[in-house]
Amino acid sequence: MDSLKSLMDKRQYDLVIKLTENSQDMNYLFYRISALLATGRGEEALSVIKKNRQILQGDLPLLMKIHIEILCLLNNFDEAYEEVKYYENLPYVSQQVEEIIRDLPKLVREEEKKSLSNRELSNDALKERLKSND
Repeated sequence: MDSLKSLMDKRQYDLVIKLTENSQDMNYLFYRISALLATGRGEEALSVIKKNRQILQGDLPLLMKIHIEILCLLNNFDEAYEEVKYYENLPYVSQQVEEIIRDLPKLVREEEKKSLSNRELSNDALKERLKSND
């Protein structure tokens, strides 16, 4: 695992992805997800989570944060809300998990607002808005 960390530090993400290809180890899977995200392959990272959810739940606080953040990065806000509900319905694990669960809907809402506010307007649409009386 130290070798994966050093590879990540050296930004050798493709090598990390290759080394963790068929891994069933929780830590290796988290490194794989991180490397996939670093290479802009969010859909594949999400696929790793879906395929290995039971293994990754060994570190539930980390899984919840990463899972919801990936969904928000991919603008899958409806799915993010569904996953928040999934996590809310899991049996009690710890106070830390409960606090994260409580904050997840707020995180999704904030990311959704950012996504909507960052839309670029075409020049024509911008001119029309500037001409309006509002």
